[in-house]
Amino acid sequence: MRMFTYALQLPFCVGMLFSAVACAGENSPTPSFIKHVEQAKSHGFESVVMYYKNITEEDVQLIHEAGLEAGAWTVNGRSDMKRLLGLGIDRIYTDYPNVLREELCSQKGQE
Repeated sequence: MRMFTYALQLPFCVGMLFSAVACAGENSPTPSFIKHVEQAKSHGFESVVMYYKNITEEDVQLIHEAGLEAGAWTVNGRSDMKRLLGLGIDRIYTDYPNVLREELCSQKGQE
């Protein structure tokens, strides 16, 4: 199962989330995933945030093509952070922000 949320940033750091579950596809987004991305866009959401283990490059591309940011939760492993950043994830939610900061600095140094 693929789990994700739509996120809308509101003033004063108040957020609104809408949770949804879709069946995971092989390497391409499923019709239900595409539908959820379209719904997120039509409702004015800014991002689609997914459970990190099942995210593919195609998922991130579809979300970006819709003009939304792609996010992942709860990413605690450095190798997972590195993989997701390589896919173009815009938002990473983690219990270890210091590890994420180190990985971001490391990637900046390699550019």
